[in-house]
Amino acid sequence: MLKKPPEFIPPREGLLTYFQQPPVQPIEIHPTDYDRYFRPEISSKNSFKFITYIVCPPDAGTTKDSLHALWDMVVVKPFKIGSPQKEEKGPDTEGNLAEELIKKLTWTYGQCPYIFGYYARATTVTYCYLYLEGEQVLRKDLFIYYLNELSGRIQAFIVGINIGRLLPLLCQTLPHYFQREFVILHRSNGKVVELMQKDVIKRYLLKQSVIYAQVIYDAMSNFNVSFVDQLVRVHVNENETIIPFMIFSPKGVICKPQSKTQLIKALCCVLTALKALHKIKIMHRDIRWENVLKCIDKDKWFIIDFDDACYNTSVTPGAHLVKENHALEIFESNHNERVDIWSVGFLIRTTSVKLEESDELKIYSKKLMAKNKFDRPTAEEGLQWIWNEYKDILREDFLEA
Repeated sequence: MLKKPPEFIPPREGLLTYFQQPPVQPIEIHPTDYDRYFRPEISSKNSFKFITYIVCPPDAGTTKDSLHALWDMVVVKPFKIGSPQKEEKGPDTEGNLAEELIKKLTWTYGQCPYIFGYYARATTVTYCYLYLEGEQVLRKDLFIYYLNELSGRIQAFIVGINIGRLLPLLCQTLPHYFQREFVILHRSNGKVVELMQKDVIKRYLLKQSVIYAQVIYDAMSNFNVSFVDQLVRVHVNENETIIPFMIFSPKGVICKPQSKTQLIKALCCVLTALKALHKIKIMHRDIRWENVLKCIDKDKWFIIDFDDACYNTSVTPGAHLVKENHALEIFESNHNERVDIWSVGFLIRTTSVKLEESDELKIYSKKLMAKNKFDRPTAEEGLQWIWNEYKDILREDFLEA
């Protein structure tokens, strides 16, 4: 009943009217159940438990922490299926909440016309929507409600329900590569990856893993290797109980190219990075689409996760790697940077773009994945080939190799 979505997404100028409309159907409460619905002891399983908190809200203190219960019950709960962007402060907290809401946001919502947000200072809540205009995220305030008043809580409840009804339609406009802003991934080797709003935090069990990775990233930074993620911060301290961690930027999205043009651009990025890496004797050893991320705001890709990277020539077999995803010699000692070249061919073979067997990229992938590593081109040769074949596509966004 309350979740029934509208038939279309209201335009921005029509949101004020949409939000203030009453529920699609009345909330029917049988007279014999009236006291039950409006008692604070109401069961948490009751689908209308929010109503209790409108009439009898949680106690609100004077600090940010003490106000969370009120914000959650009156503002967040009615959304039902998700929460919008939010910025919350206690009554004595300084700062411009509206500006912080925009400042903290990275637009990853593609062609979505707008997303909803709110910012709260104590019991005063302002609802707004955020939208992208050009390359700038803008904010438009909609309503201000005072949760210390019954009328304000009722109005906030109605707005929350109407936001919840609209979210399924807005979700349909999100790009296929959309991912939540904050995600925690647990890897089999004990590493924990935290995807934050703009950065990525990786926590390691062993400090040696952090120290080793830092050496690789420092070398790349000194040589100005492009199309790789950047090491922002390292924390390794034997005297603390904090698990060693590293912070990387930028945060990209796992998104295979969706067209041949995008595939060509992605390969150009990867080969440009490998040309520089191999020049300083570093090989990545685990290049696949999971480690080649798309930039959020443009058709460019970059390589991440250098935990398995090493200097040429490696005397350590990559025994923990998946055989189907790597050149055969990587599982033996004394392999070199040609394993990365094989992986570039593997990127072409595993792309989402449908390529005919006669396609020049499909044909070139066989050369990149040649069984004899000495028959494979170098990264520099591969980059030159792709420029010779697709100069018209690349010259708009890249400097010629």
